[in-house]
Amino acid sequence: MNAITIVETRLQELAENIRPRLKRSGQDVYDIGVALREAHGLLTAERQFLSWCYEQFGMGKSSAYNFMKVADVFEERYGDNLPNFGNIAPSALYLLAEANETVTDAAISISD
Repeated sequence: MNAITIVETRLQELAENIRPRLKRSGQDVYDIGVALREAHGLLTAERQFLSWCYEQFGMGKSSAYNFMKVADVFEERYGDNLPNFGNIAPSALYLLAEANETVTDAAISISD
């Protein structure tokens, strides 16, 4: 299997993973962000990534980057001890990704 086929196959797997999650729970927002970040890494040009997001999900640049920011921020802040996202609304996760760590920690502790 050549490198292009491997990338295309993995992108298809990622798309199949993301599509059903677009209904979005808090955990799904995080998981979509992780998958989009991987897809972004597989596609060498920004334009390719954004085209893929649009073709696969009808997703624009700001939505894609909001998902990835949630994944990046929560991984950076919590590492392997990620909070339970189940009780946190997706819109709140986007806001918490922009907030400072103290605010995020308070919101997470209230949601548990």
